[in-house]
Amino acid sequence: GTPAFAKPKELYTLLHIIRPDVFTNFREYGYRYCDPKPNRFSGGLDYNGATNIKELHFILFNSIMIRRLKKHVLSELPPKRRQKIEVKVDKSCVKKIQDALSKTNNSELSSMIDNLMGVYVDTKDDLDGQMARVESEKKKDYPQVLQCYTMTGLAKIPGIQEYIHDIL
Repeated sequence: GTPAFAKPKELYTLLHIIRPDVFTNFREYGYRYCDPKPNRFSGGLDYNGATNIKELHFILFNSIMIRRLKKHVLSELPPKRRQKIEVKVDKSCVKKIQDALSKTNNSELSSMIDNLMGVYVDTKDDLDGQMARVESEKKKDYPQVLQCYTMTGLAKIPGIQEYIHDIL
């Protein structure tokens, strides 16, 4: 996978391990790629910035990163294996989930889906406006469904732990 780091300073340790010949010490790396600024509290330097990003990207892309597209490696991969695993769930948890679901009938669920679809389809707002509208709709319609979803996940934890213990 791709290591998703927010700042160049977060990459240094990994880069030093992979290519100690190129990334020899943090101070040089930090001055070149982390835009160091004096830290008024510690008196040292703060390496939370970023400079020469295009250069760093070029070095990474040409000497470290390997990027293979799915379409190029798909023939080398084994076929997908899907498996349905039933886990034991405490009956009292199932009862609580059923009670919560009974408070939300099918017409309310259908209405909720229609409302959220309308938010995306009918709006002429920018992305921020659309997101604000979706968040507003969620607050109106989602609490019961979200509660059931959360309860279902929590109810599965003991069964999943047991399953993992058994296969190990």
